[in-house]
Amino acid sequence: MYPFPRMRRLNVNLRAYGSYIHPPVTKEITNQVTWSSNTPQMVTVDAAGTITATGNACGNTLVSATMPASNGGIQVDFMTATVVCFTGTGPIGPSLIVNFAGGGGTVVSTPAGIACSQTCGFIFNTGTTVMLVASPTAPSTSATWSAGCDSVSGSGTTCTVLMNANRTVTVQFQ
Repeated sequence: MYPFPRMRRLNVNLRAYGSYIHPPVTKEITNQVTWSSNTPQMVTVDAAGTITATGNACGNTLVSATMPASNGGIQVDFMTATVVCFTGTGPIGPSLIVNFAGGGGTVVSTPAGIACSQTCGFIFNTGTTVMLVASPTAPSTSATWSAGCDSVSGSGTTCTVLMNANRTVTVQFQ
């Protein structure tokens, strides 16, 4: 098994805007802020606000834009960047991404390919029906599929997806 066989580097260009009171106007301040990532092994962000996935880690990270505030304090705004890594040497076909929206638990697929406890994905053959089973871990006691499933069964713990195109599903553990 290779950790990142289908790594596709995706750069995202961020822009920062500041709202001013006198005169009331919003201006682009992208080049005036200091950008940073709290997980540089996952994503880096340069001085122009371009995020690049490094390919060394997967999951969620915070990206911040810091601007000295006019009152002598510091104004910091954050956004979450998610890096999805595909494991295995699976087929060439559509990808299935599982987003985790909160709580704690694991998701396992049939056929095999997905077994994770944070945002992850796998590439399945076109036409494959994939069953995803969500299992909460303490302190979470239940799971809800909130988006992307073709059907939900098993008291809401099983999501079924037909892989006819790239798909994304979202699970939340409570």
